[in-house]
Amino acid sequence: MAHIAFTCPSKIRAQTAEAREKNAHSLRRIARLPGLWRRVCMVIAEWDSRVLQRERLAWLNDHLLADVGLTREKQIVEISKLFYWLP
Repeated sequence: MAHIAFTCPSKIRAQTAEAREKNAHSLRRIARLPGLWRRVCMVIAEWDSRVLQRERLAWLNDHLLADVGLTREKQIVEISKLFYWLP
């Protein structure tokens, strides 16, 4: 019988965020290439950065939201945006 290891969802999300940060770093390195490829890589890195920021914003509680000057309603609006929407 196979052993199943259960992992806390927050740990899975943290691992995913770390993987995205590493991926964004490698995209920035590729973006040093000239021309159109460079612009494409920079756009993808920016989109990935927005996704990561919005995921982290989703985890803030009311106290931390107040510290950064946001309300729960503004948080919901911001995290519901798609990755290609401007901030």
